Amino acid sequence: MTRCVLGLLLVVPFAVCAAPVPPESVAQKAARLEAETVAKLWGKVESPPGPYIVKPDGNRLTMRTLGWPLQFRHRATLPFRIDREVTGDFDVRVTVLHLDPPDNTVRYEGSWCETGAGLHIAGGDHSISLYRWKAYMHNGQMMDRTMRSSAWLERSLGRQGGAGSSLGNFDANAAVELRLVRKNDELKAYIRVVGSDWQERPVPAGVNLGPAVTVSLFVGHTTSLPCAATFADFTIEKPAKAGWFR
Repeated sequence: MTRCVLGLLLVVPFAVCAAPVPPESVAQKAARLEAETVAKLWGKVESPPGPYIVKPDGNRLTMRTLGWPLQFRHRATLPFRIDREVTGDFDVRVTVLHLDPPDNTVRYEGSWCETGAGLHIAGGDHSISLYRWKAYMHNGQMMDRTMRSSAWLERSLGRQGGAGSSLGNFDANAAVELRLVRKNDELKAYIRVVGSDWQERPVPAGVNLGPAVTVSLFVGHTTSLPCAATFADFTIEKPAKAGWFR
């Protein structure tokens, strides 16, 4: 008689030991905490590839671009920005403490050698921007050697194109507060030098943002040099019930 002996194969489980995660370095921890601060107080950073800099410091934030043109006119979205999503009425305010002036001795794109930083609000294919602006403009074929320093209001209406206008001139070193308010589908813009009274400025008709919008802080330029702007006191609230001001 042939006897068959069946052997049992015993499978003994064992733990696979992964390599320990290296501790977070001081530099890594600082970078993580900075990113968390920006996300909490300011919003989500959007930027093209490259080491664009976003640096928080208390209630201030500095955004620094790279050294090639980063256009910011007539756009529904902007390449380098910080976004917050908002629904319904809003009262958005920010102070532009500093904006680098353009350098008219270097290569630039477009008609003007310019820099800009401020608020951009987009909904659907429409958008409106209120920003601190510095530029050397052309007078015919000749460049005006006097730098313009003002606040600028611009709108983009999708396929209808865009347009903008200066809202007032300011000293190049002045810190300027910007404010855009929507209440019951009506838009209003306000500007002031820090410490002075608000000045209301008209918003042209035709801007239809829709109920949900993206509120952005941005900095852009047309030159081949890096550009930095420093912001402070960024707030998004609902408009006052009794009027436009608290």
